[in-house]
Amino acid sequence: MVINPPKPIRSWMAPPGPNPRMVLFLLEELGLNYEIKSFHVNDVKKPPFININPNGRVPAIEDPNLDLNLRDSGGSNQYIIEQYNIDRRLIYTTIKDKHLCNHFLYLQISAQHLFLEKILSVIRRYSYGTRRVLGMLEIVLSAKPAIRAWHEHMVELPLWKRAIETCARLMEEQGL
Repeated sequence: MVINPPKPIRSWMAPPGPNPRMVLFLLEELGLNYEIKSFHVNDVKKPPFININPNGRVPAIEDPNLDLNLRDSGGSNQYIIEQYNIDRRLIYTTIKDKHLCNHFLYLQISAQHLFLEKILSVIRRYSYGTRRVLGMLEIVLSAKPAIRAWHEHMVELPLWKRAIETCARLMEEQGL
C-alpha cells in the first residue's frame, strides 16, 4: 500500500454525469496526487478516450504507478481505497465488515441505474427500487452508528463543495 502516488492518477471525466464525481470525491478525500482529463460528453466514443475505455463510458482512471487502467467508478473507487487508503479510515479491517460493506456496494451497483429516456414504467420501476434500497440501507445503517457517523462526516466535508465546483467549472468550460 502506497501513501501517495509519486505520479498523479489520471481521472478521465466528462463532467455532466454523477459517476466521475464519485472518483473525484475519493481522490480529494484521500488527498491524493491526481490530474483531471476532462472532455466533452459528446467525445466519449472518440479518441483519445475510447483508447482508454473501449466501452466509451466515464469515468476511467489511469494509475501510471502500477500501469493500471480501470473503467468504472465502483472498481476505480475500490482500487483507490485498497491501494492508497493508508490510515484505513475508509474501509473496514475485519473480514465480516469488509464483506458486509461489499454486499451493500454490489447491491447499490446492481439496483440503481441511470436512464436518459422518460419511459413511465422505467421511471416507476427504478424509483420504487431506489426507495426500497434506500429504505433498507436506512434500517441497516441505523443499527451501525459508526457507518452513519462516517456518512454524516463525509456529507459535511469541504471536499464535496470543491469537487462540485470543479465539475461545474469543467462543464462551464465545455459549454454544458
